[in-house]
Amino acid sequence: MKEIFESYGTLCPSLPKALRLTADRKKAVSRILDKGYTVEQIKQAFRMAEESPFLRGERNQFHAEFDWIFKKDRDGKDNLLKILEGKYADNKPTQNQHQEETECMKLMPVPEIPGFLRSRYYIDAV
Repeated sequence: MKEIFESYGTLCPSLPKALRLTADRKKAVSRILDKGYTVEQIKQAFRMAEESPFLRGERNQFHAEFDWIFKKDRDGKDNLLKILEGKYADNKPTQNQHQEETECMKLMPVPEIPGFLRSRYYIDAV
């Protein structure tokens, strides 16, 4: 229990600090462990939360915190599971990936649209 709490502070420096391992926090962690999650999975979720701009509060006013990670959402799904499943992963391409995709698209031939498919909804760019 103490190892998990200390791991949060170490692995999640960008998230709000958790200063004490309270009785409620012990219950929440015990509930997760009783469901079959491992300490390593919890640490992995902490690492993934730290890597997520959304969970760090860079996309809006929301910041994940220790207590939130161990709670369920409105539908009863564990927030920890959602993190582990990658729901909050930043899947946006980097600038280099975007540039490579754009360059690749320039090299691809674009098929001509047959005349019978053109209508007032299509722009005749040829």
